[in-house]
Amino acid sequence: QQVEVSVEFENRCEDHYLRAMFPTGLSGASHVDAGGHFSVDRRPIRPLGPTDDVVWPDMATLPQNNFVDISDGENGIAFLNDSLTEYEVVDTEQRVLALSLLRAVSNWVCTETRVGSGWPSQKGGQCLGVHKIRYAIRPHGGNWNIADAPMHADFFNVPLRLVQTRTWAGSLPGRQASLYAMDNPKIRFGALKKTEDRDTCIFRLYNPTEEIQHGRLSFAADIHRAWLTNLNEERGEELNLTDTHGLALTVHPRKIVTVELEMKKPPFGKAG
Repeated sequence: QQVEVSVEFENRCEDHYLRAMFPTGLSGASHVDAGGHFSVDRRPIRPLGPTDDVVWPDMATLPQNNFVDISDGENGIAFLNDSLTEYEVVDTEQRVLALSLLRAVSNWVCTETRVGSGWPSQKGGQCLGVHKIRYAIRPHGGNWNIADAPMHADFFNVPLRLVQTRTWAGSLPGRQASLYAMDNPKIRFGALKKTEDRDTCIFRLYNPTEEIQHGRLSFAADIHRAWLTNLNEERGEELNLTDTHGLALTVHPRKIVTVELEMKKPPFGKAG
């Protein structure tokens, strides 16, 4: 399914740039899709200038969050990572994708193009020391959406961990249970937290795709009531429960949905 790569090195040099370069061979690819904040950002490979006949090479390096994916529509490659923030796809026949592993620079603070200040004694921007970097190369058919690249990027960033605890007087079944589950992998998890000023919890999801997504959100604990809220956690429409453990949700393209949940009782008891 994927090749996982671990890179470890000690940077002792200043003012340099280290990248991993991958000739993808996807000559038919015209765009790149990169993980963003509650979204997947689609950008052209050709660096855009102010007009169609002008190219700005400095605009070729672009941000990513958790993954970047290149595809010609039939085949593609997703590059998953847990720490990298920059990529570039070189506009050549080979469509070489570059992952920026290290950018060592002098500290320079610029408030506008004509004024700036440097501190030669401060080496923080040089990224000196030991670096450990993880990424994975995941070939796939179709595009990032068909391949569920955001889901696999989440799995890579938050792998399953086993934790041994004391005895708890909780209410979860003994054999198997999930604190929560979403049956549609296109709908991505955003946050689970206590509501700021009420004794309820907030569950946030988002749809990074271009299609309306439907799914069922279920919990191990019994749900008493549920509401849609805005990002300020102000209540809106009350939601109908499909049963005491779940509710149906419709999430429109590139939208964030925030649900407030009032449980019948806490999902976990106190430690014994």
